[in-house]
Amino acid sequence: TVNPTTTGVETVTACNSYDWYDYTGLTASCYNLTHTFVAGNQYGCDSIVTLNLTINHCSTEQVITCDSYDWHGTTYTQSGTYTDGTDTLVLTINHSVATTENVSANNSYTWHGTTYTQSGTYTWSGYTSAGCDSTVTLHLTITNGIDDVEEVQFNVSIYPNPTQGLVNIEANSAVSKVEVYDINGRKVAIYYNTSIIDLTHMATGTYTMRIHTQLGTAIKRVILK
Repeated sequence: TVNPTTTGVETVTACNSYDWYDYTGLTASCYNLTHTFVAGNQYGCDSIVTLNLTINHCSTEQVITCDSYDWHGTTYTQSGTYTDGTDTLVLTINHSVATTENVSANNSYTWHGTTYTQSGTYTWSGYTSAGCDSTVTLHLTITNGIDDVEEVQFNVSIYPNPTQGLVNIEANSAVSKVEVYDINGRKVAIYYNTSIIDLTHMATGTYTMRIHTQLGTAIKRVILK
């Protein structure tokens, strides 16, 4: 009895290089490459395998960038792994950041090293920890009023507060002058030598009174209803 030798074909597509039995580092396509398994079949006869190998020259890119990345004619905005034929892109997308701040301040405001004295919209540009753009927009309202402090060493009080219009001032020194400012810091009235201030002709709101006496000056806030 004559037992047959068996044969087979193995078809492989690989990237860049391929190892096959005794053949290592195959970097070019090849056909009809054979390997013999001596006495390798079920009958104890040789088994011959033929390799048909196609080598593609593949590439893998690893990219970290901001916002978007153009690759092989396509714009990507999300992280992920993408393929085009035999090429692979491993992409990490970090995003730029834009934020807004709303601030009200009296007289001035210091922001990112700059002092502002006028209301307005200002921007600051920097970078995130990932190196992407970071833009902050500041909407700033400056009120040019007087500071809410009392530069006095004496007792001053006002009543009623809130008031319907008339404000009484009690102080341990005669009142020589009272200046009234609105919420925007504008002087809207001035009174001399009186401790009764009439605000009935003014619009409702919050007012600041700078009260002058022989002993000093006091600042008081009053609410007009």
